[in-house]
Amino acid sequence: MKKRPEITIDTRKNLTTAFWKLYKRKNIAKINIKEITDLAGYHRATFYMYFTDIYDILKQEKKDLISQFLEFQKTIIPTQSFDEIMKLIAAFYFTNGERLSLLMDSGIDSKFINYFKKTLYPFFLSKWKLPDTIKTTIIYEYAINGLLMAFNCWYKTKSDFSVEEFMKLINMLLVKGIFQTIDRIKSNNL
Repeated sequence: MKKRPEITIDTRKNLTTAFWKLYKRKNIAKINIKEITDLAGYHRATFYMYFTDIYDILKQEKKDLISQFLEFQKTIIPTQSFDEIMKLIAAFYFTNGERLSLLMDSGIDSKFINYFKKTLYPFFLSKWKLPDTIKTTIIYEYAINGLLMAFNCWYKTKSDFSVEEFMKLINMLLVKGIFQTIDRIKSNNL
């Protein structure tokens, strides 16, 4: 008897959801398979139909995020305005924010974050018609690290800070710089 695809998809999703709930509370080295299967409501043997171990879940989830990110990149067109691009990135982050936020906060895999940065770099060069130099790389690293951390912070407080407010602040930081933005916040002009 063959499994129904929708049950297989749901089972895998339930197991990964249980993993992320536990990962949110504890270090990956302290998570065990029984905790995941108990939380998801499955027998331990079911786990091994989808994953080889705890680290395999994380590996597959990162692979899934990267795959989604590559698909997402196809929606970005270099001729779009910065605001349009930022809204697309915000939507992607909003959809995948919990997993991205946990990966960024845990610091467990800098390769994962570096992959995101590396994939966006050619777009950055193309969008602003820049040469690939050390100066450009430094500017990019400064900007992308700030943006990634800002998106992470925004995701965690999204109920208190709308995407429009976030975009306005990011735009101000990029256009006016940190110190002028701070001055505007102090004088309640932002």
